[in-house]
This record gives sequence, C-alpha cells and structure tokens, in this order.
Amino acid sequence: MFYFVLIKLFRKEGVKIGMGKWVYIKKNADKKWDHIYNTKEGAIKAGRQFYKNSKQSFQIGELSEVYICVNGDQVIDQVCNDVSEQSNYFSREWIQYIDDCQMSDLNTLLTKVFNKWLHDTFKGIDEDEKPSFNNLERIETISF
Repeated sequence: MFYFVLIKLFRKEGVKIGMGKWVYIKKNADKKWDHIYNTKEGAIKAGRQFYKNSKQSFQIGELSEVYICVNGDQVIDQVCNDVSEQSNYFSREWIQYIDDCQMSDLNTLLTKVFNKWLHDTFKGIDEDEKPSFNNLERIETISF
C-alpha cells in the first residue's frame, strides 16, 4: 500500500502566499466550500449572500497549493513488513545501504508515478469531483 504525505509548499519571504483564489467557509458542513472565487471581495459577497438570513459572521480564506509527496521510507517499511509476514528468512540489512540521494530519487519516482496515476484516474471528470489538495491561508472573520 502506498502512503503519501501532504506537504505545504514553503515560499520565500516576499513571495505571495496562495493561489489568488478565495472561498467563504461554511460552518458545520461536510463540504467546507462550494465555489472558488477569483477575488477576496467575491468570496465576501458570496458569504454575505449565503449568511444573509442569519446575519452571523463567517470566515473567508485564500487557497494555497499543497504538494503531494510519496514518502519512500514509508513505502519501504510497508514492503518490508509485507515480505517479513510471508518469509521466515527476510533480512532488512539491505536498507542500511540506501543513502540520502537514493532515497530522494525513490521519493521523486514514487511521487511522479502517484501524480500521473491521480491525473489519469480523474481525467475527464468534472473539476468539482476531482480530489483537491488545498490548504487555507490568511483566514479572516467577516462581520455583517
């Protein structure tokens, strides 16, 4: 089984955080947002429309990209566990010969394969139905 971790991309100081896309956050909902807006003002306007009857405050946030990285260490651990369950003579000594560069190569290869699989699997599917790996930055509370 492949394991992967979601890691936020770190940005250098002075570089704009986020994708420039905004959402208003639905409280107590399975799906935290329905639509992505090109501007902060668009998200505020839609949030005010959504909460107009209750007149309660709500939150908006800017979407930021999340980088999918398959962790080679976790994959090797899982493979070793699977093999050791099937074999009485399995040795883990070979793992000590994997250096940082080789592990980095494995992470890169596994990540490329996973991302290609993800892209191919959801090709032709409506954008709203595709898995999204976003984080919210710059969350603000908007009052009426």
